[in-house]
Amino acid sequence: MNRDIEDQLYRYTELVESLADRLSRRDRNERDDLIQEGMIAAWEALREDNTPTEELIEKRMRKWLRYRGRQKRDVPANYDTLLRLEG
Repeated sequence: MNRDIEDQLYRYTELVESLADRLSRRDRNERDDLIQEGMIAAWEALREDNTPTEELIEKRMRKWLRYRGRQKRDVPANYDTLLRLEG
């Protein structure tokens, strides 16, 4: 990973963790997944020379929650496809 992006990404850790805390409903595993999704969203934005906004990060986390909900209900859903369809 580019050191500059890594340094910039570090600045979003607190925001991502805060959003994950709020959205995870105290489920530790879900929180970890949400942090991963949030950091991926931030990294993708930085890689494309965009600013990772709270809205963008939360949107990616909520997509993950919808995907997990579908998995729990045994509704087939490919996560990569879900990301593309919901923009």
